[in-house]
Amino acid sequence: MVKRIVFGVVWFVVFYLIASAVGGGIAGGVAGSKLGKKANASTGAVAGARAGEEFAKNYGMYILFLSATAAGIGTVAGFLPGTRPSVSPEQTAQAEADAAHCENIDAPVGLTQTGKFHQR
Repeated sequence: MVKRIVFGVVWFVVFYLIASAVGGGIAGGVAGSKLGKKANASTGAVAGARAGEEFAKNYGMYILFLSATAAGIGTVAGFLPGTRPSVSPEQTAQAEADAAHCENIDAPVGLTQTGKFHQR
């Protein structure tokens, strides 16, 4: 259970960092492209940094909430890597016992060219 919680927190951080980086990068790129031909690299970098800060100020709480929600749902549902519930020893023993009772049967495995079943 502790492992699932730790992985859930790790996934929250991953979601938050990726969403913040992508959003800030897009905002900075748009701001830099609006400067046109009058800008050089340093003015573009300053405009991009300001736009990234503005993006973080305006949308940071939304990204935080959505990242926490996605990580929480993914952890509880167990579909994020590392968050799947572990199998109990009783379930493992039952699965092994069920497999021991299986019998091999001689069943058809395919059709011949004449349309009849071919058996091993």
